[in-house]
Amino acid sequence: MTLKALDDKRWFKIADLDAGFQQPKTPQDVPLAYFQASQVCEFIVERYGFDAILQMLARYRNKATTADALRQVLKLSEDEFDRQFLEYVRGKAEPHLIALRAAADAAGVEKLGKEQVLQQLKERESFVLHLRAHSLYAAQGDHKQAAAHLERALELFPFQTGKGNAYEKLAQLYEKIGDLAAARRTLESLVKLDENNLEALKLLAEHWEKTGDAGKTLEALQLAFFVNPFDYALHARAGDLHLSGGDYDQSLREFRVALALQPPNAAEANYNLARALHAAGKKSEAKRAVLIALRTLRVTVKRNNCCSRSAIRSDVSEASSAKRDWF
Repeated sequence: MTLKALDDKRWFKIADLDAGFQQPKTPQDVPLAYFQASQVCEFIVERYGFDAILQMLARYRNKATTADALRQVLKLSEDEFDRQFLEYVRGKAEPHLIALRAAADAAGVEKLGKEQVLQQLKERESFVLHLRAHSLYAAQGDHKQAAAHLERALELFPFQTGKGNAYEKLAQLYEKIGDLAAARRTLESLVKLDENNLEALKLLAEHWEKTGDAGKTLEALQLAFFVNPFDYALHARAGDLHLSGGDYDQSLREFRVALALQPPNAAEANYNLARALHAAGKKSEAKRAVLIALRTLRVTVKRNNCCSRSAIRSDVSEASSAKRDWF
């Protein structure tokens, strides 16, 4: 959206940037204004140093206008600032704009065969052509070549997000190749770009958990909680990891959250809480949680709606053993 707006010459002049926040004319104006403001700060820091930002903030505190702050600190008029800023932004964005324009001209690419795609790539590279090459190689089972084309596609245009994006496809290919470290790096790149991608965060947590790195797993789960704090299963996973690591306070916190979210298997949630309480030396509370787990299991046995009989018998046996061994 921000690149398209830049290409369409819809970025704000510096004199109009405040209006993007305060008097937006379209739903896209506010996020565009936020992004442009971040680029303004980067531009000033790169060209004039961070001290220039501090000097401008000091002038804003003294009620200076943006025009005054630019003139006093950067020695630029608003028009001069706009010209230099746009040159700076376009210099950074031009490779991505080229890829974006190619994507807009992508009609018919999906019908091209491999030889046609490779020939066109010799003449001019584009994000869309590399995506098509990836699809063709993947269909043939050539995962390494498919991954190579996705890597190049993302170099040309690293901003694709949403369902079925190139990052997810590349991570899947790396898994098939057996390069799990590369799969993790790819998912990390995706969540840096799209921090609200819950499924990518879950996948990243699973990847780190397979390596045995509890710290990295918990980092990914924590980021997932910012997106959706109501996923009881993720809180239960975090509770198990904290418990295994000896952090009983955090384990109790996560298991209590999972229980408060009313999971379908309340007996398991109570038993998890009991495990953490027992490990923390809170035996009377642990006993109470185990008894609640057993009582919940008996109710489940009668209703027999949410679990199989074998699973119920297993849970009953585990909770009963805990009651006998702990107390």
